[in-house]
Amino acid sequence: MTESPETYELSNVLETALAKSLVLAAQAKRWDVVAQIAAELEARRVGGPRTHSLARESS
Repeated sequence: MTESPETYELSNVLETALAKSLVLAAQAKRWDVVAQIAAELEARRVGGPRTHSLARESS
């Protein structure tokens, strides 16, 4: 099964948002958030999104 162009477009939007969030977290010296976002980006690069959300981890 192939992915639709919309799936790729959404993935690009999410990765762009995560990258921007990474920069903002670093500027705010929120190293815990930097580590979470970096892990999410790594997981997406290696094999797709992680199965649990960042929001649940930070609560």
